[in-house]
Amino acid sequence: MQPRYVSAEQALFRAVMNQLYSSPLFKQIKERVYDHMPIDINHDGRGNLVPNMTYVVVGETNTLSFYQSAGHDEEIAITFHLYHRNTDSPLASTDEARGLLSMLRYVVEQLPVMAHYTTDKVRVETQQVITDVDGQTRHGILRVKYYVKHNVKFKNKE
Repeated sequence: MQPRYVSAEQALFRAVMNQLYSSPLFKQIKERVYDHMPIDINHDGRGNLVPNMTYVVVGETNTLSFYQSAGHDEEIAITFHLYHRNTDSPLASTDEARGLLSMLRYVVEQLPVMAHYTTDKVRVETQQVITDVDGQTRHGILRVKYYVKHNVKFKNKE
């Protein structure tokens, strides 16, 4: 019978969130890092678009497990969404979004520290900036894959 393992997905997600919370980027974007899409962040109390804003949503995860004789590994991908709007300087908005996305990439490419797991490597799969449906907001998308080794096995109950 094969040993059983608890996925590193939640531990990795928390470690990456902690990296973001302790980064200079977190302060620069006024601590707007979320693990869900915030409601009404784009609009003021009267329903108007907020003219200048930036925030990050740490979004979807995908996990692929590999069982080997020596242990258990996982490839865990996390998709990060960066939203940026600058109505004061709309022509600079895309360039600013690219710069912010590069800063986000720098933070999340660092090897996260987790109990019971070791991250061997980190690889960016996708980095792009698109114009969101409102025509003013730039939407940066960053998909990062983490290669994680398990350091702990759990015994099977017979």
